[in-house]
Amino acid sequence: MNRQFAFEAEINCLPMSVKRKLDRVALKIGRKQWLGLRPEERMAISRLPSESKEECEALRIFIRGVLAGHSTEPISLPAAVGQFAHPPVEVPVAVIESAREVGFLLDQQKWSKLDDDQRYALTKLIDPAKKSKRARALAEFFSGALADGPE
Repeated sequence: MNRQFAFEAEINCLPMSVKRKLDRVALKIGRKQWLGLRPEERMAISRLPSESKEECEALRIFIRGVLAGHSTEPISLPAAVGQFAHPPVEVPVAVIESAREVGFLLDQQKWSKLDDDQRYALTKLIDPAKKSKRARALAEFFSGALADGPE
């Protein structure tokens, strides 16, 4: 699936859906590497399945092969990174705090209404350097309805 959120549309970066797949296969591709791929290569990476162990291994091999064709290679990450591709059912405290930082009140009830891709995105955007993206993501996911004002 090649899902791209509206908050990602104006910037040339790896879509969250691709980052999630990369976490599943424990690889990292830099922005420059991603943009250096041909559109059909990016589309293939976006659309190849990555649910089972076999699919993840096939995708890992495919990504390495595509990047090798561009005289580059992905960074291997610890296998434990794969756990981040499956966001928790319980809203993490760090996500609540990062949402509060940009004026949004996020609780378990609101978190439960998000799909896994949205939850993944919010867990990836807790970095203070991603504050603007985080605010846009929250506004998109909740149609601005969370801006409840100061506590």
